[in-house]
Amino acid sequence: MDQPTELKKPISKKAKTRSGRIWGYAVTAAIHILLIYIANNLIGWHAQLINQSWNEVLGILNFSFALNIIVYGSFIIYDKRLYYYIARMILDVVGVIVSYRLFVVFPFDFHGFFELGWLNDVFPILLWVGIVGLVIGMIARTVSLMSGKNIHY
Repeated sequence: MDQPTELKKPISKKAKTRSGRIWGYAVTAAIHILLIYIANNLIGWHAQLINQSWNEVLGILNFSFALNIIVYGSFIIYDKRLYYYIARMILDVVGVIVSYRLFVVFPFDFHGFFELGWLNDVFPILLWVGIVGLVIGMIARTVSLMSGKNIHY
């Protein structure tokens, strides 16, 4: 049963949206903490999907994950338009660099991982698709910022 109109409290869309974004930022930061733990333990766990060149990309992966934690943690406190835009652009540029480095080094070997050797041919293509997606996202975010549209989502 619906409450009488006089008892309903108006909820500002902005406050509701900000609250949802804060949760999203916190979850994203937590996921990146987990990714740091996983990435740094794959060799010790003798993961079959990586090879010894994993150490060549681990530094840049750690940098990227740590930067994401810092940026998304800062968004919890402050996510005004220009700051959000600049921070996301930096994350996107780092994402392109990391993806390209993963493509060049390719520290994966899917042959011993549930017989998914075909992924050795597909995964490099997916890395390029990701790079193109990041670049398109940067362009779209720039257009949104310049046009005055909401750039948070």
